[in-house]
Amino acid sequence: PNNEKTTATDPTSTERFAAFTSTFGGVSGSIGATYQLSESWNTKLNLSRGFRAPNISELGSNGVHEGTVRYEIGDPRLEAENSVQLDYELGYNTNHVSAKVNVFANNISNYIFSRKLSSTMGGDSISDGVPTYKFDSGSAQLIGGEATIDIHPHPLDWLHVENSYSYVNAQLKNQSDSTRYLPFTPGAKFNSTIRADFDYV
Repeated sequence: PNNEKTTATDPTSTERFAAFTSTFGGVSGSIGATYQLSESWNTKLNLSRGFRAPNISELGSNGVHEGTVRYEIGDPRLEAENSVQLDYELGYNTNHVSAKVNVFANNISNYIFSRKLSSTMGGDSISDGVPTYKFDSGSAQLIGGEATIDIHPHPLDWLHVENSYSYVNAQLKNQSDSTRYLPFTPGAKFNSTIRADFDYV
């Protein structure tokens, strides 16, 4: 192949990446409180703000990503993500049972995600033999939580029966049913474990 420098006026040249300049700034932090309701019960509340600048792939991609096997197109106009999250936890702890419930709500402005492009015929848009995706952004809301319980009955201190359940609902705001759910959101998960701890001298 010809690797010599070319110009924009050269009819055989192809512009793969256009020059762009981006500057981002933001603030992250959190504030929280915890309160012991009784000997067994405690509660926690936390408010946080997060910031994430788009990475170079999200801003300037224009080609096949070998790891995802898809053609990715960046958008240099993307703005930084900003989030505000509220967490609440209620915990319970005794000699026989430990349990907690944690719920959260996270609102993210300029949430960045990849969107599959469609062709004019309605099917997938194909570039270089693979599906085409474009980085996009929107206002998103993530709501979810986790509940866990650990049963360790006395006098069987060595025995633990642990169960946990987690769930996340992640949606773009003001979208139709077919486009509001964010890609790559993990499904609901239930975990159950029986564990035995022994001390050896």
